[in-house]
Amino acid sequence: MRCSARTPAAMLAEVAYYARMARGLAEYQRSPVSSNPIQAVELQLARRNETFLALARHVLEQQPGHF
Repeated sequence: MRCSARTPAAMLAEVAYYARMARGLAEYQRSPVSSNPIQAVELQLARRNETFLALARHVLEQQPGHF
C-alpha cells in the first residue's frame, strides 16, 4: 500500500469523520433493545409515511430554497 502525502486539513477532516463514527457507535450501543423486534419493525412501517412527511416538512421549513 502506498502512502501519499496528505495535507493537515485533510488529515483533520478524516479524524473528525472517525470521531463522529465512534460517537454514533456509542449512541447506538446505549440505545435500548426492543423486547419485540418484529412489532418494532411493524410500527416503523406503519408510521413511515407520516415520518417521511414530517422530515420533508422540516427540511423545507429550514431550507426553503432546497425544494
